[in-house]
This record gives sequence, C-alpha cells and structure tokens, in this order.
Amino acid sequence: MKKGTQTEVKRNSFGSKTGECRCRNQSEDFGEQDEDTEIQNLPLYTERKADGIFRYRRRVPKNLVERVGKGYLYRNLGRTKKDVVGNWSDAHAEVEAILDGAQASAEKSAELIKRKDHRATILHLVEENMGRKQHSAWR
Repeated sequence: MKKGTQTEVKRNSFGSKTGECRCRNQSEDFGEQDEDTEIQNLPLYTERKADGIFRYRRRVPKNLVERVGKGYLYRNLGRTKKDVVGNWSDAHAEVEAILDGAQASAEKSAELIKRKDHRATILHLVEENMGRKQHSAWR
C-alpha cells in the first residue's frame, strides 16, 4: 500500500485494521493542571505577551479607528491567572465605554450632517476634538 493514502492514514491513527485507538489511557496524566494548561482557559480578548504579562486586547471596528485613533485597545491584566480574572471585567468595561462613546459620537455627527445643521455640526466637532472648555467659548 502506498504511504499517504487514506487507508494508510486511517491505519496509522487507529493502530490496525481492527480500529484500535493508540490513545493514552484517560486515567494517565490528568491530575493537576499546570500553568500552560490553565492559559488555554483564559477569558475572551486575553493574550499573554512574551514577557509573561497577560493583557486585554481588543480590535477597534474599522468605522471607529479614525475616531479612537488606534486599531487596537490594550489593558494590562497582570502576571497570574488570578490577576487576570480579577482585572478582566474592569478592562472590558473601560474598553466597551471607549467604543460605545466613539460609536455614539459617530452617530451624532452623522445625524447632524444628515440634517444639514452646519452650526451644530461644527460645534459638535469642536467639542469632540478640543474639549468642552473650547466649545463653551463658541456659544
């Protein structure tokens, strides 16, 4: 039989024609989990950097990249899984607030432009880019 054919692959993965599986016994090596195994169970948007620090990383939607000024938002979560679990919800809430604020601002700008209210559009853009103090001088 030629190597690489489907039947050869099946024989190699199952052991023989009888279909015996060459898998480890399930009772072997399933005691304590090491740190590498725990890393697989991290919350969404969590990654481990090369220096061992875990961080929250979230891609900014394409339509909001210009408003946020970045393609990704990052927050450090700590070095241990306990730190990650403790800090994740705060980091997620902070990033969600940034994205929600950018989305709301984009929608408001689009609405003002659609209504063709030029004064309100300019005031909104000045407030958005320069802050409220600069905005109050224009009113």
